[in-house]
Amino acid sequence: MGSVSMSENGKTVFEKAYGYADVANDIKATPATKYKIGSITKMFTATAIFKLVEDKKLTLDTKLSKFYPKVKNADKITINNLLNHSTGIYNFTDADDFMDYALIAQTKEQMVKRIEGFESVFEPGSESEYSNTNYLLLGYIIETLTKKSYGDAVKDLVIKKAGLKNTSLFDTVDSKANEAYSYLLTEDPQKMEEWSLSTAYSAGGIQATMTDLTTFITALFNGKIISKESLTLMTAMENGYGRGTFPMPFYNRPFVGHSGHIENFSSVLGYN
Repeated sequence: MGSVSMSENGKTVFEKAYGYADVANDIKATPATKYKIGSITKMFTATAIFKLVEDKKLTLDTKLSKFYPKVKNADKITINNLLNHSTGIYNFTDADDFMDYALIAQTKEQMVKRIEGFESVFEPGSESEYSNTNYLLLGYIIETLTKKSYGDAVKDLVIKKAGLKNTSLFDTVDSKANEAYSYLLTEDPQKMEEWSLSTAYSAGGIQATMTDLTTFITALFNGKIISKESLTLMTAMENGYGRGTFPMPFYNRPFVGHSGHIENFSSVLGYN
């Protein structure tokens, strides 16, 4: 089950959907089917941050303490550290109790309180380790700076500029609206429980068609959303991490992009 889209020079050269968006109701997946893209969301969040940097709302050296001073080492953590996973902030999805609340709506205040209670894993800037917490905080910072919800801010800063028509934050799945359920692929496919948007949010809360994703990454790399200088910073790798990007080698080709996993969805987006 799933969809594939490939483009070259801004034009779709291959597009195909496989399997079902909704097994119980016999709704097949099509190229118009929207899937939860998991951590590919981080590319959208990072792009929005770079737009705000270009708009002089903050800098890569702005300290986390300006927004969340009670987070451990907030006075040592910069926006740059959040973007490239060098904060040392514990990954909230690794916590033993994560699945106890992943399916239940959480307030921003509840999530921030959890984050403030985490001990640092390492000294900020000394190494890198992937943490969804970094991008949850970046989403909250975007809200503070724009005075909009994360969804509305990313729509204005990224989605509209890229010309995307089928990309948004997810809600409860509606297969009649071209949204796909996630399944455990056993002999009798089992529908997965749906995560709350509030726990995925700016770290993994976007849904999109595969065509929109190729449109997004093409627009990003062709200067339609952020400047060439910002893109260079976004894709510069250090300790295996860019700023909202990863190296994504495909056979012998050096792609750059991000992967995603949420519920039982898996996704990959890359550009060469």
